[in-house]
Amino acid sequence: MQPEEFETRNALLDHFSSRASDHVTQLLTIALIGLTLIEARPPPYVLVIGVPAVLVVALWVAGRMVYWSYLSHMILLVPDALGKELAQETPGTRYFDPTLESWCLHRGAVEAVAQGRKPVSWFSSLTPQRLVTLCGVYLVLVALALILWVNHGF
Repeated sequence: MQPEEFETRNALLDHFSSRASDHVTQLLTIALIGLTLIEARPPPYVLVIGVPAVLVVALWVAGRMVYWSYLSHMILLVPDALGKELAQETPGTRYFDPTLESWCLHRGAVEAVAQGRKPVSWFSSLTPQRLVTLCGVYLVLVALALILWVNHGF
């Protein structure tokens, strides 16, 4: 490994690790919000709407945390061939030089995670389809909360 490539991988590792740590902080904040919501003893309709929302957001942030953690792991293992290929011109790459080594290594790590960990790569970005899926999970959780409220009265 060339010294420049080592520096590039080290910089990407720092970036990915800081993103994973950032998501850990966000997850702890969401857990605190959820506990505060439950301990404040709001009216039941607030719990029916709020608790599922907190759970869905926690699910998304936890998935993102795992995704960035896998990227941190993969940046050290990504083969040189994946890091040396030119990036395809897409709307997401129009601001990047496709020959930039850090961008190529980043794309190589993303591809390695997508190939090896399909469920984890689902959390790579919030597309409209994934947002619809998360809204569906939210509605199912709201329905379960309503059933609990009606049958057990909280």
